[in-house]
Amino acid sequence: MEEAYITVFYDGVCKFCDKTVQFLLRRNKNGVFRFATLQDARSLNILPPSLEQVDSIIILVSGKYMVKSQAVIKLASFLGFPYRLISHFGWIPTPISDFLYDQVAKVRYKLFGKYESCVIPDSHQMQHFVSKQELYLNSNKYTNSCFKKD
Repeated sequence: MEEAYITVFYDGVCKFCDKTVQFLLRRNKNGVFRFATLQDARSLNILPPSLEQVDSIIILVSGKYMVKSQAVIKLASFLGFPYRLISHFGWIPTPISDFLYDQVAKVRYKLFGKYESCVIPDSHQMQHFVSKQELYLNSNKYTNSCFKKD
């Protein structure tokens, strides 16, 4: 079953991350990708405690969070050829693929630079970004506090 959408949390000040989001936006024909910055998610305190300090791409798909290389592999599975081929690297043990991911992540600011603040999407792109209000209202923190089970 295809997902309604995948929320991609990314570093909003990282130029490499922004270019990756722009790449995904150009290939988001079915509107499956939704975007939010890690800065917004952290300011709302909505990420699970285990992910609060993660400085990596995080995706939320079918109620599950994926990080680092596993997130990239999952995202690639929704892209067309040739990018979909990346999804076939799921057989590589996660510690090894995460190590490779971490090596790129360590130098991303040095190689690509960093913005002073998060880039604001243009009006056409805005429809693919999750607002802070929507992020909060769809978070477990909101649903658990407002809809407590008796």
